[in-house]
Amino acid sequence: TGPSGYTSTDQNPVLPGATAEAGPYILIVTANGCPSDPVITQVEIDDIPEVNINGTLDICPGEATTLTASAVAPAVFNQYAWSSGQTSASITVSAAGTYTLTATTATGCVATEQVTVVQNPAPVPVINDATICPGASATLTITPPVAPAPAYTSYLWSAGGVGASITVNPAT
Repeated sequence: TGPSGYTSTDQNPVLPGATAEAGPYILIVTANGCPSDPVITQVEIDDIPEVNINGTLDICPGEATTLTASAVAPAVFNQYAWSSGQTSASITVSAAGTYTLTATTATGCVATEQVTVVQNPAPVPVINDATICPGASATLTITPPVAPAPAYTSYLWSAGGVGASITVNPAT
């Protein structure tokens, strides 16, 4: 017998289209015409587990990022399998690509999530050349990137400037 009044005398009953219900299931077996005492087992239905992947998804050439699995409550995972072959909750990657995580709970419920890590190209700045006469100055200016390249977000000149251009004077 089972929840909602279900009963069967089949050895391995299967109900097409039926879904498992939480609750007690009772088993009585018969051998040589003699029934066993009832054996009761309790079935619980776990929530569908969810997992998130956290980490920086945009990296620069030569950089790495750490991708970390985090369970969405009430899920608790005890096994991790990444598409890269690693089996820990956190992995460090330095290559662009899609990383898929399959996380498994102690009861065998599975959650899957994937993220795509993008490796942005390094910018290639273009600066004007300058020839300076003694006592004069020159302005060095970076040429803005051509679309669709992204705009520059910071500048750091060896002479200490932090803008798109600096004025230089020869030492006297």
